[in-house]
Amino acid sequence: GDMGVRFDNAGVDNCTVEGCDFGFFAGTICRIDGYLYECTSDNNKFINNAFHNYGIIYSNNCGLHVNNGFGTLVAHNEFYNAPQIGIDLKGTDCILEYNVMHDVMQNSGDGGALYIGGLRIGRENIIRYNLFYNIKQGSGIFTIYLDDGMCDQILYSNIFYNAGDYAVMIAGGRENE
Repeated sequence: GDMGVRFDNAGVDNCTVEGCDFGFFAGTICRIDGYLYECTSDNNKFINNAFHNYGIIYSNNCGLHVNNGFGTLVAHNEFYNAPQIGIDLKGTDCILEYNVMHDVMQNSGDGGALYIGGLRIGRENIIRYNLFYNIKQGSGIFTIYLDDGMCDQILYSNIFYNAGDYAVMIAGGRENE
């Protein structure tokens, strides 16, 4: 298949992925499925990893896909040199902080280096203290893309340099900070 590391789609908790260098994958590097619908924290963590050179064959993929995450922490990671999304977040109460994303979205459009969408119940994700740079411009490329009416997302103290068509795209959502 096109997946690199996949954690059981029935829901995973208390999983920590730390200090890994993930590179040269055909498609998505990591996908983790949490316990969003049970409304209990999955306590999953991705800390101090490098995600790079993914989507080599299957370019419509991402470095990290957090699916149904509830309280997932993604911190101190670097995402770079990829055709599409760095992080695809579908969750609530997740924290993404101190990450660096650059040179992603190289062969794509209508997307973002950090993509949050497709899950209308995802709320109160905190996106803070991240650095985004060298995100390609054109064809609707955004650095942070709140798609599908995503609401109640909290973004602050992020740094954007040479970062897509827009640093943040809010596509129909409300109550975003």
